[in-house]
Amino acid sequence: YSISLASANGGKMKSGANEIAYSVDYDSNAGTLTSQMVVQRSTAQFGKKSDLKVTVPISNERVAGDYADTITVTIAAR
Repeated sequence: YSISLASANGGKMKSGANEIAYSVDYDSNAGTLTSQMVVQRSTAQFGKKSDLKVTVPISNERVAGDYADTITVTIAAR
């Protein structure tokens, strides 16, 4: 099976016209979500738990606001 992660905003959190790029780490697969991230599994893994970690770089130059993005996780047979 495959696990796909996709960002609604191309890997950026948005607040109005302001954007902050971020990176993700899912089950030791790290990167950005500028395009879809796909993790392949060769066998079933019952009861497996994996963390989805989001990292936002620190900067004193960011504009304050409520930033958001939606990450969609899809699990599908292959």
